[in-house]
Amino acid sequence: MMQRDKGFGVILTLFFLLLVGMTAAAQTTYTWNVLDGTWDTATNWSPNGIPGTTDNVIISNGILRMNGVDRTINNINISQVSGGDTRIEMTGNLTINGTMTWDNGYILGDTLTTGIDDTLTIAVGAALEMNTGSKKNADNIAIVNNGAFNWTAGNFDLTYLTSTRESYFLNNSIVNITMTTDRNLLGGEFTIFENLGTINFSNTAASPITQFSLFFNDQGTVNVNAGTLDVRVGGVFTKATHNIASGAVIWIRRAGFTVDSLVTSGSGVSLIEDATITLNNDLVTQSGATTYLQSSEITGA
Repeated sequence: MMQRDKGFGVILTLFFLLLVGMTAAAQTTYTWNVLDGTWDTATNWSPNGIPGTTDNVIISNGILRMNGVDRTINNINISQVSGGDTRIEMTGNLTINGTMTWDNGYILGDTLTTGIDDTLTIAVGAALEMNTGSKKNADNIAIVNNGAFNWTAGNFDLTYLTSTRESYFLNNSIVNITMTTDRNLLGGEFTIFENLGTINFSNTAASPITQFSLFFNDQGTVNVNAGTLDVRVGGVFTKATHNIASGAVIWIRRAGFTVDSLVTSGSGVSLIEDATITLNNDLVTQSGATTYLQSSEITGA
């Protein structure tokens, strides 16, 4: 009887190892191999097939059209070969469950509509990585970060085609901006960056300024650990907290801002310059922190 029990255990172990092997084998890395085509054409990928939920995608040249179909994948690497043209035309929603490495190239929503119909979602536990000096361009899409957005290099432009087109970035989790050169988040008054989570910012360049050139709707926490975060197109601060380290600056300027509740702490500086502040609730500077107003107007309560 005991011998049979041992044999049964061996069979179970072998079955489990076989099952794990089959699961691993089910994950395929597909490389885009045409200059222009649709996602759901198997011959547009190498190996032949259509990437699914557990699969990885590599695109370094060509136009990939989603044709209005929602997709979910594991990892994706987006780059652009010299002289190439890498574009993902979404017209559908794309969800990333693993890591999205965005080195270069363009992601476009439906450019024939005036509103935003297409969403790129970084799932809980997933990550969006921008770690090369090349520019990353997006237009007319919503990007929703439920995981981690790690940005260390290169400009990020959310208004590739026109500065009057809408784009939207929603942070529900963590954004880590760690710069060693001056790089910017580009948009305009029609582009919104909404923070419902935490932004950790650091720029250690010789002239350490990173611009947020878009409308900043801040309902979370911003930790300015080094350098200057330049918020310059307008925004709303609602129950927001800005923690500013010694020697660091958050520069709020050149536009209209609404304060529905903002607390500034730390030993750094909050500089409000050439701005119009509509004060609907408290603007609090805690002990140790400094807020300067230069050539600015405050109205409201």
